[in-house]
Amino acid sequence: MREAREQLPGLLARFRKGDHSPIGVDSHRKTEAVVMPIDVYNERTAERDRAAAEATASLRAAGLTPSSEADAITQLWIRGESPPSTCEP
Repeated sequence: MREAREQLPGLLARFRKGDHSPIGVDSHRKTEAVVMPIDVYNERTAERDRAAAEATASLRAAGLTPSSEADAITQLWIRGESPPSTCEP
């Protein structure tokens, strides 16, 4: 955490200068998180929203209606969340 706090001002400066590359946050040589500029996050969220809307429109154009469960999973996906596992152990 100390190292992250020390490096955060530099990362923000990079973002302000136009570098939109996401930055991986590692722990024990494993990336556990990503830091990115808010505009990149917003673009990616909007892309997910558009993709979901297009998929729903495609279903409706084929005369199909997504189930309420499918709609709920889609909303989770748009927010970048994973649906709970439905697999039995």
